[in-house]
Amino acid sequence: MHADYYQNILNDACEKDLWVNPINIVEVLEKFPVEKLLEIFWINETPINEWFKSRINLIIPEILGGYRNSLFVRKDL
Repeated sequence: MHADYYQNILNDACEKDLWVNPINIVEVLEKFPVEKLLEIFWINETPINEWFKSRINLIIPEILGGYRNSLFVRKDL
């Protein structure tokens, strides 16, 4: 499986939870408050809101089209 393509990621997620679809994911991402990231124990500071929103806006068309995640960086082990 190619984990860097949203179509593969969405197919895998749909097998686990039927509510998952690109439209709902985009709605959640568009409304997600960047401050909530501070609730994740390994995040020490909130990213700049404009930077965060620019990344969300970058991946939205990729999610809707099932394209490659341009933010994904493959690390060979």
